[in-house]
Amino acid sequence: MNIEIIADNARKGDYYAIMQLKNISTNEYNSYADRVLENIYYDGNKNHAVGIIVLREGIKEIQPDEFKNCTKLEKIILPDSLISIGDNAFEGCFRLEKVFFPDNLKSIGQRAFFGCKSLEKIILPDNVSIGKDAFAGCNQNFFQPVQVPQQIQQNISQPVQQKNIVYYDGNKKNAVGTIYLREGITEIEDNEFRDCKKLEKVILPESLTSIGRSSFEYCTNLKLINFPESLTSICDFAFYNCTSLKEIKFPKSLTSIGFLAFDYCTNLEKITYYKTTENILKNYFGWKWSKLQKTVIY
Repeated sequence: MNIEIIADNARKGDYYAIMQLKNISTNEYNSYADRVLENIYYDGNKNHAVGIIVLREGIKEIQPDEFKNCTKLEKIILPDSLISIGDNAFEGCFRLEKVFFPDNLKSIGQRAFFGCKSLEKIILPDNVSIGKDAFAGCNQNFFQPVQVPQQIQQNISQPVQQKNIVYYDGNKKNAVGTIYLREGITEIEDNEFRDCKKLEKVILPESLTSIGRSSFEYCTNLKLINFPESLTSICDFAFYNCTSLKEIKFPKSLTSIGFLAFDYCTNLEKITYYKTTENILKNYFGWKWSKLQKTVIY
């Protein structure tokens, strides 16, 4: 059964009847767009978490496991009053396509959206804290399309705490501006981003262990990349001729840097590294070592 919502007053109706509908669409003239059911509220019964549901204003927290494995849930609209989403709150909701996050949201628990592989995009408010694996397994592929290109904060110590999490879909044409690689990726393939000259910032997942040969070669506008603490190897020519890179922090886990991996990074001025990796870096940079500004973490 399909319904087209034509006017605002069509949003009102019997809760239990509407919750049984499989498909609800809106026409392009409806200003409420996906929020057409904002007067249709969830009653706390998981059996009614079907299709589109709305949580009432005043709710401050979604409890852990609240909607876990609600496999018929497709869209959820959260109230402006919401502050916290508990651990595993939407885990296993594999049909969930859209979530509207309020600006007041402060925290998302561990595995909160784990396995929500149908999510189309994720837009978060500033300064929200995100638990481990909160969005892991959100797509059968590791990447999603660029949806909302926005300038992100310069501080990359907590890269997931940005207003927009923008995922890369594997198409080099979409490697533009700032992109995120999805948690779960362990390796960047050889030549993956080679010659992506519009790429400016890359946020790597904590699961990453290896960056392949020539993977960012000739990315001449790449200004920022964060290396996760899981990273062990950077292969030959990985960042060759990345002339816009000025500063890099190397992880404690690093065990190898390949041939010419950072050669012709002509503007690289500063590196931060752990004392335990000093010999690896010295051997790689050679005569350039003395010219770099260095910050050592002991």
